[in-house]
Amino acid sequence: MKLSRRDTLVSLAFAAILAAGIASFFSLRPAVAGGARIARFDNDSLSGSARTLSRSQRVPSDPFWSQAWSLRALKLPDVWPSASGAPATVVAVIDTGVDPAQPDLAGALVPGADTLDSGTGTADDNGHGTAVAGVIAARSDNRIGVTSVCGTCAVMPVKVIGASGFGDAAHIATGIVWATDHGARVINLSVILDGPQQSVEDAVRYAHDRGVVVVAAAGNGSGLDPTYPAAYPEVISVAAAQEDGALYPWTQRGPWVDVAAPGCSPSTARGGDYTMFCGTSSASASVAGVVALALSVVPTASNVDVERVISETAAPLRGGGVASGYVDALAFVDGLRAAAPPVTGLAP
Repeated sequence: MKLSRRDTLVSLAFAAILAAGIASFFSLRPAVAGGARIARFDNDSLSGSARTLSRSQRVPSDPFWSQAWSLRALKLPDVWPSASGAPATVVAVIDTGVDPAQPDLAGALVPGADTLDSGTGTADDNGHGTAVAGVIAARSDNRIGVTSVCGTCAVMPVKVIGASGFGDAAHIATGIVWATDHGARVINLSVILDGPQQSVEDAVRYAHDRGVVVVAAAGNGSGLDPTYPAAYPEVISVAAAQEDGALYPWTQRGPWVDVAAPGCSPSTARGGDYTMFCGTSSASASVAGVVALALSVVPTASNVDVERVISETAAPLRGGGVASGYVDALAFVDGLRAAAPPVTGLAP
């Protein structure tokens, strides 16, 4: 069954924040040549001062770092000194493909798949997948562009949706299975189906049974009804939170949603550009990146460990609205280190 027009626009047409009437993509342009300064946007979620950084925290050199309240809200500057990711940790982006020419993703991509047989390979002719990939694993601290959650992790582009933003459940299911069979440790699903689909449910279970962590966007419909694939029990479902620690009014919510994460992040766009990417698609990508970051330092952790610890270590969410709370990357990484079996091997 095809994605409905409404759900496709919510989840894929640049994850538009329809309820708030805000475009999800804002061009990020340096205020002066060379990217030394950054223009502010007329966007409430980006207002306010940045949290003060301690001496032990890592401050990236990327020009758009000052816009990345999302990364500070997740406490990532506290995590990066001891957990910076690993190229062997692969996150599959089941989406519209990824722009291979985006300079801030140079070296981030591993071979992927085009389930559409579109003739364009895994190249992105929509823009959504490139933005998702940038939130997860844009190359960080390289003096260009944006900072990502896991700047040395790898992205596997799996194209299941074309330029129009419309897709088919069968292609999504095929993409999930392909990614699982080709080494993805984490799968991000920033897509919303028009209801439960057996083929996708089976594919999610297939991935989970093989140890893959599956993360999905809850949707931007501002309601309480479950959406799919986020509501499947094998999935970490993610709502979108704003800078003040409460949920955005446009995000889906309810006890079926596991956690919340920042709903707006600077990210990569097609054609070498950059964008402010907002929606639960962005929030899901942030959580997928946090999971990849943790697995890069605790590779023995199981997907069940990840699901349990990310919920147990979540911080209280202002106003509530999800089952666990706001993802706390520092507490999550520390908790996963304590919960997972140690890495063993031969002594040198």
